[in-house]
Formats: sequence, structure tokens, C-alpha cells
Amino acid sequence: MPDAARVVVTAASQGLGRAIATDFGRRGARIVVGARSEAGLEETVDAARAAGAASASWRPLDLFDATSIATFVTGAAHDLGGIDTLVVNCGGPTPGTFDTLDDAAWQRGFELVLLSAVRVVRAALPALRESHQASIVHVLATSAKEPSPGLLLSNAFRPAVAGLAKTMSDTLAPDGIRVNSVLPAAVLTSRVEELAAKAAERAGTTTEQELERRARNVPLRRLGDPAELAATVSFLASPEAGYITGITVAVDGGATRSIT
Repeated sequence: MPDAARVVVTAASQGLGRAIATDFGRRGARIVVGARSEAGLEETVDAARAAGAASASWRPLDLFDATSIATFVTGAAHDLGGIDTLVVNCGGPTPGTFDTLDDAAWQRGFELVLLSAVRVVRAALPALRESHQASIVHVLATSAKEPSPGLLLSNAFRPAVAGLAKTMSDTLAPDGIRVNSVLPAAVLTSRVEELAAKAAERAGTTTEQELERRARNVPLRRLGDPAELAATVSFLASPEAGYITGITVAVDGGATRSIT
């Protein structure tokens, strides 16, 4: 029987991060998760254990702080005895347009989405290079391929991370490290509900009506379940995907209209 995979997931106190940790738990992995919300992390750990994780624990993590990132990753590697899978996830940056976002918002968006990914991967590379099944999966958004209205910072920085991931899939391949990205959209999370609530306020509708409108605009005519995104992440990190690297996979019910 193969050893349990050693998995690290960032921004895992809720939403997609929690769903990903839970899915890895279902597959019997050993997991360390990080975020700022201790209460949320406790709930994620409980969910991963209930799903069947060989072990699950958490460490505090502030993706805006370089020292916090380094401490989290090195601590997680110590707890697990190494890292096989690194899931690089973060919350969405502040919504807004070019006219409404000031320099401070741009700086925070850069630090949250792009610089945190650089720092997390940099800190994890020594442990990943020691693994015989190393994989990095970046959780981005379809704004990496197709701009989303009102999400300028995401439109600017998600493609940058996608470019980083693609470049690293080349440079890290000789070390046996695979690098892929998933691009969720129209997946029902608290972030999507928050954006729907703001859209409802502007339009004079309700959050439920805005969510229904979003679902109608998806070819599959429904919003996605976080578990569906999580299963895609787990597959990309699995031995079954051992010859897959450098790709971006949209998990969006067909909402992205671009060909590539």
C-alpha cells in the first residue's frame, strides 16, 4: 500500500481551500492547512479528518507576510516529514475598476495574488525536490484567461500567476516537480455570494436573483460545487496525472468561451 501523500494547502479556512483539503482527506492524505482564521482552520481540519485523512493539522498563515509564509511552509514540511503536493490558494483581491482602485489596493492585490504565490513556492521547493511525486497546483480563476467585469485586480494578477506556473512547469520538470493550475468560475463559495450581494445592491435585486442569473449564464445552467473543483485538484496532484504538467484547467461549467 503506498504511503499517504503529504499535502499542504494555503488559504484553507473556508471555501475552495476547505473543499480541497477535505477531498485530499477522502483520499487518505496527510494534510497541513494554513490561513488567518483559527476557527475556520479547526473546522477544515475536522472536515478532513472526518473524510478519512491519515492526519490533519493546521498552522497560522498570513499571505501578506513573508515571514509568516516561510514559517508556515517550513513548519508544515517538518510536521509531515516532507511535502508531496503544494496547493497554492488565496482569497480574491478587492473588486473594482481602474477608476476606483488606488495604489494601496493595487499593492495589496499584488501581494495577495502574485507575491504570495512566489513566496509559498520558494519556501516549499527544498521539500518538493526531495519528493518522488512532487506536484504544485495553483488555484486561480478564469480571469487568468478571460477578464471578468469589475475584477480588475484579479484580471491583472491571475494571468501573472498562470505565467509563473507555466514557466515553472518547464524549469522544475527536471526535478520531477509537476506544476498545473485550475481556473474556477461560477463555483458557489462565500466569495461568489459576496460578489452577487454587491451586484444585487447595485441592481436593486436580491442575492438569490443574482446567483440565479449567474447560473443561467453558465452553459450547464447551474453553479458549481466546491467539491467538483477539489476533485480536479486532487486528480492533477495524483500519480494518475503523472504525465500532466504545465496546463490550466477551467472548472466553470463551460462559462469561459475562449478556445485555449
